[in-house]
Order: sequence, then C-alpha cells, then structure tokens
Amino acid sequence: MSWHSTRPLNLRLLSALRNDNDGMASKGLTKCWREAMAAKPSDWELRGVVLGPREADPAIRGPRWAAWAVGPNGERLQAEADSPHDALTTLALRLRELEA
Repeated sequence: MSWHSTRPLNLRLLSALRNDNDGMASKGLTKCWREAMAAKPSDWELRGVVLGPREADPAIRGPRWAAWAVGPNGERLQAEADSPHDALTTLALRLRELEA
C-alpha cells in the first residue's frame, strides 16, 4: 500500500501527480515520505502533507506546503516549505533530532 492511498492529500498535490508524465514527482514524494517515516521515533505518527498550515481552520490554505507528525502525548511537529518534498525532508530532519 502506498502512502498516498492512506494519507490526506489536497487537490493541488493530486493534480501535480496526475500531470507528472514520467512519474518522478510521485516517486520523489514516496521517497520523502519513507525517509520521514524512518526518521520518526517509534511512538510518533506521520500524519500528512498539505498545501498550507491547518491549525486554525482546515479550509484555510496558505502558499506553503506543511508536513506534520504527532507524538504519543498529542504534541505536534510541523515543517513548512515551498514544495511537499522539502516540507517532508525538513520534517524528517526535525524528527531525527527527537531521537538524538
């Protein structure tokens, strides 16, 4: 099962993946997702990647991509970037720091 079949995605990301003729965008996102999954502590859960932060209202979208994970006590770790790949990569780095 791929990450995009079980995780929330927004329409812009789906559109980008559909228009990706050589499959590189989806392969790159899958790689970034797997790296973030490998970087997280075992008791953390990787939750998603969307366009714009969603803390206040899920209907509000910002101009940047946000990737986030949730810890065992409900704590949230989020990373924002100009692309979903960069947001996931930054989140992976922050999750690795939790293990250090």
